[in-house]
Amino acid sequence: MKGTEMTRKKVVAFLATLAALMAVALLGACGTGASVAETRPDADFSAVMNRDWILSEIRDDSQAVFMDRERHIKMGLGDIFTIRFDGERAFGTAMPNTFSGSYALGDSDTMTFAGTIMVSTMASLIELDEITEDDFISYLYNVFAWNLADENLELYTTNDTGSVAVLVFAPLEHN
Repeated sequence: MKGTEMTRKKVVAFLATLAALMAVALLGACGTGASVAETRPDADFSAVMNRDWILSEIRDDSQAVFMDRERHIKMGLGDIFTIRFDGERAFGTAMPNTFSGSYALGDSDTMTFAGTIMVSTMASLIELDEITEDDFISYLYNVFAWNLADENLELYTTNDTGSVAVLVFAPLEHN
């Protein structure tokens, strides 16, 4: 019985992964009939590196959540949920902690975060409606692809139910 249960779990995990990959293919093909890779034939990751990016939107199959940056600034939060890629490491600010971790690029538009994402351990006194720090870090752990679209960085990931989500980052302009 135990062996059958393990086999069933492996099949379910495989099907969830397959469904996520198919959703990405469909998501990339939506609207223009082109895949994610085809929408940016001249883009390479050097256009992403050594730039600061700030989370502006989270999309999944049921909704789009936009970050209310003006409200965050009024709350004194400023540059939260940022990311920067430098060599083989990514780092940034979540809410309120900073993070860093290794990432790896694969063929075409694939990307993964390798190993542990280190996060500082300050307690947060405020939680945003849009996203929690734990969810943000979890999304980073599950990243499997990237894209540049309309000057924005898109990181394709999965949420806690296994559905595909897209983290949309805008270039961060420093004043």
